[in-house]
Amino acid sequence: MTATGIRDEIVLPDGSRMILNTASAVSLHFEGGTRSVQLLQGEAYFDVAPDPARLFTVVAAFSEVEVKGTAFSVRTENEADTVVVPEVTLVDVAISYTRDDWRVALNASNLFDRTYVASCTYGCFYGEPLKVGLSVSKRW
Repeated sequence: MTATGIRDEIVLPDGSRMILNTASAVSLHFEGGTRSVQLLQGEAYFDVAPDPARLFTVVAAFSEVEVKGTAFSVRTENEADTVVVPEVTLVDVAISYTRDDWRVALNASNLFDRTYVASCTYGCFYGEPLKVGLSVSKRW
């Protein structure tokens, strides 16, 4: 937790970097294959260490963000959460909202539809174009 007027930069157990804004608090969960942060109050910026095998999750009051490796910030307030991703960043995101028995999930890969090189190990391959999926479900 940071006091009013204080920011704190923290290196997380997986090598990701978190900047906790003033008057903010988080709870960390980094055991086994889990990479998860719960934003309890305020705002945090994350520069996530890439790991395609393990998602990095930030859970706030009204949202959940899952990435494999990118930079973004999350702010939680009384009525909503705000997720900000710098425009130049290549982003794969999954955001879900659960209330009562309903769940809405939005998944997007290459959110800004940028042309990029995904791999050059044995020849260069271009990454996937923009893909977006939305699901709505109800638990009975």
